[in-house]
Amino acid sequence: MKTNDLNSSNSFVNTLRTDLYKLGKMKSVYIAAAIMFGLILITFVSVVALARLSDTDSQADILSLFGSSILFGFAKSANIELLVTIIIGIFIGKDFSNGTVRLTVARGGDRLQIYFSKLISIFVLILGYMIGSLLICGILTAIIGYSEPFTGLIFARLMRTFGLSFVALMASASIYIMIAFLTRSSGAALGASIGIYILIGIVVSIIVVILESRGFNDAAIYFPLQQLSFCVSDQPMSVADAMKLLFMPIAYLGISSCIGIATFLKRDIK
Repeated sequence: MKTNDLNSSNSFVNTLRTDLYKLGKMKSVYIAAAIMFGLILITFVSVVALARLSDTDSQADILSLFGSSILFGFAKSANIELLVTIIIGIFIGKDFSNGTVRLTVARGGDRLQIYFSKLISIFVLILGYMIGSLLICGILTAIIGYSEPFTGLIFARLMRTFGLSFVALMASASIYIMIAFLTRSSGAALGASIGIYILIGIVVSIIVVILESRGFNDAAIYFPLQQLSFCVSDQPMSVADAMKLLFMPIAYLGISSCIGIATFLKRDIK
């Protein structure tokens, strides 16, 4: 039994290593990184230009607002969620389209290991994007200055934002990974993911407006793909709100992963 466990462990490590290698060789990964940093720089240049065109009294306020919003909103400024959605469709869909997954399974590859290998690979990608975006935003914030003295407490809140944003992005990614395993084609996965990204945004916005008009404040926090917007804050956050931002994404992560794994285990691969 120990030998089988060891072989299974080695097999998963090899699968994960292969997926990480393939992900690292994808041009779209680096194109997405360039787009993210470009979006951040465009925002920076736009705000600085706006500040220079404003009167002297307003310049400091504009730059201070930018300093706090870009630093804590680094994940949204870089549009990580949408770009990762596109990469997931290409990365996983391509392996189905070119027969890699079918061949791996035919040779005795474990489907559960294949699924978790893709999941972990995307999580590593998200972490890399977040660290890179935070570094760029931190440098730009240091150039123009923060809205107030940057204390240890503000740094702790920044780390809170980083952690909660990472969990929120993991949950979003898990939903699109599920979609990719359901559609099993790069074109279908990409189209379905982008379509659902837009559809959920529209539908949830309508539902939230209705709920908030009836007194249900912050209703959006309970819907999928919405938590990231609530993580961005340099202000104190109640324990209840922090728990919602932590456990709601984890719930969606668990649900989407279970659906994706269950269908992948049962359906034949053509």
